[in-house]
Amino acid sequence: MSNQIESEIFVVIFFEVDNTYMVIEKSKLSNYDEENKTAMVYFPKSKKYYSGLVKKEGSKRKCEKRCQRLIESQKTDVTSTEDENRQINHTSPKKSKSKSADDILSNEFEKLTQLSKKRTREPSIEKSETEELFEEMIENKSILSDLVKNNGNRPSEEGKKQVMYNNKNLVDVSASSTAKYVTQVMDILFTKDELSNGYIIEGSSRSKREALDLSKIELLRDAFFIKFNICESKQSETYDWIKTKAKRKCLDTKTDDQI
Repeated sequence: MSNQIESEIFVVIFFEVDNTYMVIEKSKLSNYDEENKTAMVYFPKSKKYYSGLVKKEGSKRKCEKRCQRLIESQKTDVTSTEDENRQINHTSPKKSKSKSADDILSNEFEKLTQLSKKRTREPSIEKSETEELFEEMIENKSILSDLVKNNGNRPSEEGKKQVMYNNKNLVDVSASSTAKYVTQVMDILFTKDELSNGYIIEGSSRSKREALDLSKIELLRDAFFIKFNICESKQSETYDWIKTKAKRKCLDTKTDDQI
């Protein structure tokens, strides 16, 4: 099987729409323009094609290494730009928050890339789970940016409501970012064993793990909506993002247990 994988041609493709990279089999590209290095990739979950720029062709191993270098370079560029912005205009909070959103997302995709590499060495990490999660992260990128930008529009302390679990108000859980808030509340709602062996199972999910208690995920959702003052028109797509991050928490816990 390893020889077959090495003989297949993969590509590193860059999606300008959300500033991300991924490694994919060349055979899965549509409308590939060899001269301009552009192609379309179909994502079944969203039933949409996304246009990308092919950065490299080669074996899977070489493409993964190139992808990792591109991600690292991307992070360095973002950090340098942030430093310059702080020196030139430290009174521009809106720009700072926007950069923070991009930086958080870059970190998330870097983690997913590392998880994909572990999957090739550890059969227990399901390929379908990482592919499913990657699609969801691409689709929900704009949600994360909106959440970070609107992070200051929180309700006053008097206006906050309570979402209780085991005598603890989940709304009061402190975190440095929206993503970390989700993971910290997950640690409260579920044991490490539940996170390591469980997954959020809905509809046609391809995971073979045990289903987590969805009523607890709904508690996380309700607390998140209150804490970050999510307007009704954004609640459905925000809940999708919350579940995506919760799934990542399950995969990360499983990976940590195997190290």
